[in-house]
Amino acid sequence: MRKVIKKIVGKLGYSISKKISKSDQLFAVQKKLIDSKKEITIFDVGAYSGETVLAYNNLFNSNCTIHAFEPFKKIFSELTLNTKGHTNIHIHNFALGHV
Repeated sequence: MRKVIKKIVGKLGYSISKKISKSDQLFAVQKKLIDSKKEITIFDVGAYSGETVLAYNNLFNSNCTIHAFEPFKKIFSELTLNTKGHTNIHIHNFALGHV
């Protein structure tokens, strides 16, 4: 059925494709740039509650080591809850920067 619909839509000069968000595109480009056979270490400085950490973890199928840094205790508590159970994610309750 999909092939028939795609064929009809194609004859009308259109195409059907899956919409990919800009953030998904950025992660996909980064994954292509990294040789998946190598061990990957990621530093998320200012990890907030862990959305990016979890996105990278999913992107590399947990085959990476992630260090997430979040200095604010309240937000760090959220980061702790959101990354619980992921042994490859190491969270740190301090900031990184130049002094």
